[in-house]
Amino acid sequence: MDQQSRNQEMIETTVPMRIVLQEQAVPLPCTLSYEVFDPFAVTATFSSGDGDVSWTFARDLLAAGLRTASGDGDVRVSPIIGAQIEIVLSSPSGSAVVHADHEAVAAFVQACYDLLPEGFEWQYLNFDAGLAALLDDEAA
Repeated sequence: MDQQSRNQEMIETTVPMRIVLQEQAVPLPCTLSYEVFDPFAVTATFSSGDGDVSWTFARDLLAAGLRTASGDGDVRVSPIIGAQIEIVLSSPSGSAVVHADHEAVAAFVQACYDLLPEGFEWQYLNFDAGLAALLDDEAA
């Protein structure tokens, strides 16, 4: 883990990753972040010359992907040979395969669960705001 900042509400960690392009891996800086106010999600922000691209997905998916192949949608995570994990990101415009150090991602995931243990997520959910947003989306 390159750099980590942490307070009572969020964790942000820089993790070196590599995007796999035509049989070669090219460095792709990534910042993983977790906020207790979105308790089930983590965000991976990838930095490139074209700007930042962020993907938000389940904290539990990232944790499970450290042990076994997980995910069946737009984000899949699995351990691979050489103390690495593979993250496959898919969208209508294409897909990307990214490799990261297993130990660095595991340390980030552990820090997330240390900050907000599994089973306590409900304490940070704002049901009223979620319902209002849902109703606003349906009205539009």
